[in-house]
Amino acid sequence: MKAYSVPAMLPRLAPLVDSGTVVLPALNGLPWWYFYRSGGPYEGMRLRSLDPGGTMDAALDCARVIGCVVHLAAEVVQPGRVQHTAGRRLIVGEPDGSDSPRLRRIQAALQAADFDCEASGRIRRDIWTKLIGNLSFNPVAALTGYRMDQICNDAEVLDVIREVLREGIEVAGRLDVEIGITVDQRIEVARQLGAARISMLQDLEQRRPLELAAIVGVVIELAELTRVPVPSARVLHALVQARARALGIPV
Repeated sequence: MKAYSVPAMLPRLAPLVDSGTVVLPALNGLPWWYFYRSGGPYEGMRLRSLDPGGTMDAALDCARVIGCVVHLAAEVVQPGRVQHTAGRRLIVGEPDGSDSPRLRRIQAALQAADFDCEASGRIRRDIWTKLIGNLSFNPVAALTGYRMDQICNDAEVLDVIREVLREGIEVAGRLDVEIGITVDQRIEVARQLGAARISMLQDLEQRRPLELAAIVGVVIELAELTRVPVPSARVLHALVQARARALGIPV
């Protein structure tokens, strides 16, 4: 589901949860549980852009969570119908980086369902590797109407993408996350999605709420926390918010 739908959903999980239940939130952007068992100076910190009142933490014990990063593209073509367009890769990982039995059980179940699923001991690195792409490509798609291939074939637009990618990589680095991928390598990853219509563009066209908080707003919050200037990300954030307001989309 969309990141903004999670706060209302978590309390509804209560009847489904027993002592052994694991929850696998497969979301775009930075998850609300990000600093749970993260170690370091920000251990347990709540992100105001994602969970300002702490209701998500209260609704679900983060000890139940296993992280999930989704590398596939799909489109909601009508209510109840999703068209898969590219990819089937999922990355799952424990918040503390451990190689747990429950992690391996989940990996095996997803592989049996024909996902290309890998278990990771550095799930935050995997989150950021995808997030920097979302941070840059999603707002640009929403503003331009471009598909992924059109973005990747427009040299001037790619200059903007590169600046935002650099900003995201620096914020991650200040949080002790070394992504291990260059800006141009990250662009090549995106290029593999071909003519996919990026989710934020789909949402804008369908007049649905946008995942701005989890994809852009939270990075700006973390940039403020770590004292990293992110002028390009701030410009994209402001422009997409304005575009959404002009269309009557809540932001």
